[in-house]
Amino acid sequence: MRSNIIFIAILGLLAAIGCKTNQQMSISVAQNFQLPDIDGEERMLADYEADILMLHFWADWCPHCRAEFEDLEDVYRDLKDKGFLIVAVNVGQTAELVSGIKETYKITFPMLRDTDKKISGIYQVKGLPSSFFLDSERRILYQYNGWLKAGQILKKFEELI
Repeated sequence: MRSNIIFIAILGLLAAIGCKTNQQMSISVAQNFQLPDIDGEERMLADYEADILMLHFWADWCPHCRAEFEDLEDVYRDLKDKGFLIVAVNVGQTAELVSGIKETYKITFPMLRDTDKKISGIYQVKGLPSSFFLDSERRILYQYNGWLKAGQILKKFEELI
């Protein structure tokens, strides 16, 4: 009898954990949000139109984030006329810092600031860098956690377009 109670308790615990895990799974449609850009102007995700939009979360203390900026800019310049857009979201840092990074790496794609980390929380960003590839209807087609090199981005764009 006691082993049955323990077994049922364990099953209940596993079911509860399973439910929580399901709730934390990646969202399938990108939620619209509003964040300031480096000039303090409020922008919404819905303001940006592209066939494939790469929503990219980063921070300057992350060495991989800094290392991939050259590749991101190169890919953006190569693909922007083919319907590709990168929207980079800095997680938790100041406008001055983000502006400095944009200037240092000569970034031409939009950069937004998630100062209170609310949006990265909604998107369940577990580590940086993290990227979400969205279609024109804002469905999340692919999520990648970690450093993306130019070849990987180009290949993913070709697969998704």
